[in-house]
Amino acid sequence: MLHALNSFIALFVDSFKLFGRVKAWMLLLIIFCVNYLVLFSHTYFYEFAISSLIIDWVNIINAQYAVAFTHYPGHYMLLPYFYGITKLITGALFEGAILGFVAVVFYRYIIQQNTPTKYTVSSFIALWFQLAIGWIVINGLVTGGHYFLPKLLEPMLHGSPRREMIFEYVLMPGYDIIIFALLYFAIPYTAIYRVNIFNGLLNSIKIFFTRPIFCLFLAAVIMSLPILLGLLLNQPYFIVTKFRPEMIYWMLLLSIGMDIFVNFFWMATSVGYLSDLE
Repeated sequence: MLHALNSFIALFVDSFKLFGRVKAWMLLLIIFCVNYLVLFSHTYFYEFAISSLIIDWVNIINAQYAVAFTHYPGHYMLLPYFYGITKLITGALFEGAILGFVAVVFYRYIIQQNTPTKYTVSSFIALWFQLAIGWIVINGLVTGGHYFLPKLLEPMLHGSPRREMIFEYVLMPGYDIIIFALLYFAIPYTAIYRVNIFNGLLNSIKIFFTRPIFCLFLAAVIMSLPILLGLLLNQPYFIVTKFRPEMIYWMLLLSIGMDIFVNFFWMATSVGYLSDLE
């Protein structure tokens, strides 16, 4: 137990040593910029020429919600919904691959590899595709769980505020952490060893069953703040009516900034652990 605790603490201590990897921060900044562009365009679309494009886009997603989205304060109540869906799409295109390249930056530093990593066009595209699949699998399982589990358990939850509260604030965060813990190493493993994503997913699951408690604690620490902020953003009506509607925008902006550090420590701890296994 003491050895596991020391290993856990050492992973985070070693992660701070990677703060000087400028390339990693530049890659993470790309994710921030893409997500901020999505948030900004959905928040202030009416001030720019892209308004018709955004209106058409939200109508494609949900025509009924789109009507309220174009009016204040309904715009802010629905901002997390429309922003979240668009962010999933852009994340599938860019985020998984960029996180994989961050993992490579960390791995090369840890093993003190100074020769530049070379990719052919075909190998670069293939790796990008594999990492995108990994990102889609992880987020697809999380998003799918949030969509289907409430419907599946609705008969049991209906009419019981206590059960609904336990489900929303305990079971669903627990589900997120379990999925994240199972697939914690999939993207970095695929990137640094250049294997196909299914190999990466399988090895991540193997690592989880080798040290399940360790992986669950690792995932819980990394995901604690995003889950907490996500729970708050799941109550947009309360925020809009009790505070200021614009708080939704600032909370989403906070989540984008938080993601930089969440992704940093996710990649840093996972690569550190993988390198220790070698």
